Amino acid sequence: MKQLQGLLAFVEAATTGSLTAAADRLDVTPAAVSKSLAKLEEQLGVRLLQRSTRRISLTDEGSGFLVKARAALRALDDAVADVSQAARTPAGRVRISVGISFGRRWVLPLLPSLTARYPALSIELDLENRPIDERGRTMYSERPIHGSTYKARPDVMSVCHNHARSLIPFGITGTAIRPVLHVAGSIGAQIPVWDVRQEFGDTDLLVTTTAIGDSLARALGPHRVCLMRGHGAVVAAHDLKATVFVSIYLMVNAALVKEALALGPVTYLSEGEVRLTEQMNFRARSQNRAWEYWARRAGFTTTVND
Repeated sequence: MKQLQGLLAFVEAATTGSLTAAADRLDVTPAAVSKSLAKLEEQLGVRLLQRSTRRISLTDEGSGFLVKARAALRALDDAVADVSQAARTPAGRVRISVGISFGRRWVLPLLPSLTARYPALSIELDLENRPIDERGRTMYSERPIHGSTYKARPDVMSVCHNHARSLIPFGITGTAIRPVLHVAGSIGAQIPVWDVRQEFGDTDLLVTTTAIGDSLARALGPHRVCLMRGHGAVVAAHDLKATVFVSIYLMVNAALVKEALALGPVTYLSEGEVRLTEQMNFRARSQNRAWEYWARRAGFTTTVND
């Protein structure tokens, strides 16, 4: 439509009675509105508006044209809305791969309502926790750490697996990690140690099958942290910020415990102190301040409100 801008300018000017007000609505200058109107009137060969220094008014031709112009713009808006809605309607094949227990508990019950709402979708569900489309990329082999943890812990929304050097000695010596620092209270009063050899014999120590992942999840139990003998640790919490917070202060606390043990008997946080520092550490203010600091160190621009 060659004169779309002219139609918009005309309808807004006629509606508001002012070129300035029409310009504000269209986010252009009054001069641009005047120019669009002039082009439209030139194309139609009639004057649509009577202009004066104080106000504008419709001519007889303008009154009749206004009705048709509004109808044309409404039809255009409806057409755009219809196309946009069609573009937003999901269609095609969707492939989902999850662990069997998680899939049966959480995914399968949702599929009937999903396909009823979007009948153009074709859902393929795989319960073997395998990559759908690797696209030539090397997949992380220890996906079962995350999958089995999510399956066993509905409260967990974020999982971190790491090979932190400071944690390894505590997984191979029997020396327990317990919180000694107020910001480390969130690691929990007890941290279990999981040894893959006890259930699976000699392995490469990697968690690459659902069976091994489930074993690790059982050892983690209700805790936030579980050490993995000769390997590292898994950290699980209710959101990403909390998981990062626990992971970092787990390493800090481990280093402090090791240093303190060399000096003499260590005074650990009591169970009551652990409980109260957990509450403090998981407050939004504490989480957001730490998150901003770590995010900026990693090169991301963020604030305590992100």
